[in-house]
Amino acid sequence: MSTPADLTTQRLDEFRRARDIMLGELSKVVIGQRDVLELILAAIFVWLSPVDLSHLEAQRPTGSILVWHWVRLLTPFLNLYDFHAFDPAFDW
Repeated sequence: MSTPADLTTQRLDEFRRARDIMLGELSKVVIGQRDVLELILAAIFVWLSPVDLSHLEAQRPTGSILVWHWVRLLTPFLNLYDFHAFDPAFDW
């Protein structure tokens, strides 16, 4: 009969194998570039950041509405990648 520690170890090993397979497949889907995964994470943080509507200006969009101020440091990287990905004339 298996002990609880053996079962826990077995489950953790199964989880690690499944995680490695999922990360491998995800890296294939995302153009095979690790940098893209970091950009996706940055985009998720920007998307999840709470907003303070009292700072919203109707005539001029601004990043000051983001409550998580550190997220504003990620947006230039997202914009550069977006510009590079969708403008064929732009080359690094």
